[in-house]
Amino acid sequence: MRTKLADIRAAAAKLDISVPHVYRLLRAYRLSPKAQSLINKKPGPSAGIPRLKLEAEALIDARIEEFFRTRQKPMVSDLVGDIAHESRKIGIKVPSRKAIAQLLAAKDPAQIMSDREGAKAAADKFRRLD
Repeated sequence: MRTKLADIRAAAAKLDISVPHVYRLLRAYRLSPKAQSLINKKPGPSAGIPRLKLEAEALIDARIEEFFRTRQKPMVSDLVGDIAHESRKIGIKVPSRKAIAQLLAAKDPAQIMSDREGAKAAADKFRRLD
């Protein structure tokens, strides 16, 4: 079904939006003819889509394993600094502290504690109480 340009312009004037926006709304409605399809969606990338490049994620994982999970127990800020240094050295964009913290939080806390403080300390903290 073809819509006349005059109708599109009239709708744009009535809704106080641009003509291209009317076309976007019309296309969305034609793809899914429900009122829900006309509601503004949250801007930005969809949830669950990784935003880090694979090289950056691999570097973060490697530095967590080699630098953070040691008996010296470096702080997260030390890990962030180390990752920033390594990123610049290999020429990739420095990941944010938040991205590093999220990847660190995704790791098994019992295993991290075991590596940093010993198996007994981890077992004492994470052992199931029956």
